[in-house]
Amino acid sequence: MRYAGRRTAVQLAMGTCLLCAASGAALADAPTKTGWWNEASANGVALPQPTTGADNLHVQEGPSGPTAYAAVAYPLLGAVPSATLQLKVAPNSALGTPDVLACPTKDATWKAGGNQPYAARPQYDCATGVPGIRAADGTTITFLLDTRQQLSGSYSLALVPAPDAVPFSVDFVKPDATSLAPDVDAAPPAEPTTEPEPFTAPPPGAGVSGPAPFGTGSEVLTAPFQAAAPLPVVPSEPVPMAAPAPVAPNAGQTGGPTAVAPPLAPVSNRERYQAGTLLALLAGALVWACQQPAPERRLIGGLSRTASAPPAALGVNERPRGIGRFATTRTAAARPLL
Repeated sequence: MRYAGRRTAVQLAMGTCLLCAASGAALADAPTKTGWWNEASANGVALPQPTTGADNLHVQEGPSGPTAYAAVAYPLLGAVPSATLQLKVAPNSALGTPDVLACPTKDATWKAGGNQPYAARPQYDCATGVPGIRAADGTTITFLLDTRQQLSGSYSLALVPAPDAVPFSVDFVKPDATSLAPDVDAAPPAEPTTEPEPFTAPPPGAGVSGPAPFGTGSEVLTAPFQAAAPLPVVPSEPVPMAAPAPVAPNAGQTGGPTAVAPPLAPVSNRERYQAGTLLALLAGALVWACQQPAPERRLIGGLSRTASAPPAALGVNERPRGIGRFATTRTAAARPLL
């Protein structure tokens, strides 16, 4: 039972890790510190704010400017091109329409804690600040962050009223590890590229021979061009590329574009196999003919006969007559021709 329980716990942990990896957005750590500062303070002591909880963050815009603002610091593990910070609005704490900016602080040496005197507040720069996006039901405010709000590889953000905001007051629930979602799959912004200079074709007859030059890809083709015939494709067999034939200039032209000769059709492996088979058969026939015994050489007529004993007791008319293989022994008188 104990072993089965351990195995189930390990499987659940592995499934949770796989879901986090497949989501494309990793959860950050909890904030290292949070705090807010109250303008209503005297002699280094801030006046109490009864509507704000001990761990919540208070942001307020008065008739003449900000009267309270907060800050939050998050560590980052590695390079994070962008992130989403979502803060929950404390129930029944919003008065007016909250209009909040997330601006990077000038340093991260501010002290954590709530309802601190205004003299200890951190300085910030809203030149790269991002506006908060208020949900339709008013329960959350979301900030879309990038590398411009980072400070030494981390986020140290001041949550301040917008410069043109009307008076409002809002309390945020203390953020946790789920409030900041780094987007680890986001690609960094592409660097601007310079456009290539347009290509200008030389005038006709300027001594240019051969195919007209082409541009880098963004220019319009300025010379006529004859497309080469497509190469045949043999499935599952390598197609050897034949060297292109030299292009001869057109007759009667001293410049300008010329026709491009199509490349030679490559020889397939099937034709090479047939030619090799034919050569092998011819070589085998030649070897077989050389191994046969030489035929008996004979001459024409009586001279072709080999030396042998003459026939015994042949009469005058019984000697062989004829030429070569047509010679026979005559046993009767010759037949007259006429």
